[in-house]
Amino acid sequence: MVILDGETVVSALPVSTFSGEIPRFYDPSFLYGPLEKSSNTVSLMGTREGYSSEFLFREGISEDQRTQAAGMLIGAFADHCSRRSAIGGMFYLPKSDLRFLRASPEVDVDVRFMDAFARIPVKGGLANYFDGMKSKTKIKFKRERRKLHESGIEVEVARLSECADDIAGLSADALQKFGHNFSFADEKSRFLRQARHCDDMSHIVIGRVGGRVVGFAQFFSWGNALYARHFGAVSRDVIDAALYFNLVYYEGIGLADSLGLSYLDLGCDTFGPKVARGAQLYSLWCGLIGQALSREEKLTLEFEEKSRKNDMANFFDISKLVT
Repeated sequence: MVILDGETVVSALPVSTFSGEIPRFYDPSFLYGPLEKSSNTVSLMGTREGYSSEFLFREGISEDQRTQAAGMLIGAFADHCSRRSAIGGMFYLPKSDLRFLRASPEVDVDVRFMDAFARIPVKGGLANYFDGMKSKTKIKFKRERRKLHESGIEVEVARLSECADDIAGLSADALQKFGHNFSFADEKSRFLRQARHCDDMSHIVIGRVGGRVVGFAQFFSWGNALYARHFGAVSRDVIDAALYFNLVYYEGIGLADSLGLSYLDLGCDTFGPKVARGAQLYSLWCGLIGQALSREEKLTLEFEEKSRKNDMANFFDISKLVT
């Protein structure tokens, strides 16, 4: 869905419509409990696979122009949902973009707290990162760092197009452990497809022993952050070399700083290890669009939202979250 000024794209958002099975973590009925609707159709604005959505704007336009374009997108999306008798949603929206979700005065958007994502500031690289830690914490995490060097693992950074063959097997193994039936061929095909579209923003940190790949971490650079998105490794090396924390966290911090970025983005979930290693948490929100909710549905949404906030209360001050 795009907003044009003449022939120039001013703003855009991907829209996906499902009349059958919906990706689990983007299904309103899974996320917030059963919502009655006149059909099984669900339309999603923004991501249907990633950890966050954002409104896309042409560089150089003013804040007022952004707000106006966002309002037009929301209005067009509401019409799209109405024509299909669909419940519509935009999930995993950072608080910084929340104002755009309410940019159309004609569209009623039910906004709810949803989740959070974790980011580590990377300015100054690893040296500055470790210097900012308390003494006992620094000793523990530097010990993890030493494990990489003591294991004889050598680290390199490559583009996705350069190493799809090298990492596809480990990727398939990692996904199979979580119940996903993907093969080497499936993963190689997926990586090459990604590389065709975004190789210039793909960064793969690879760990090798004697030329053999024992682990990798996949990152994408976007805006002011390096996004950690996938990890795979030989099981033994994960334990012996603390490979996950070395490739994803420590190498990720150094890589993000070397690229001139401000943050390493570690996404959602498993906040304990992330916060322990210096991550800051930022709220994510959702908006339900295109359907009048019943009183019972609103109570369901309010209960689920309260439960999510309670789960997050261990990590940041929920009272400071303002919708």
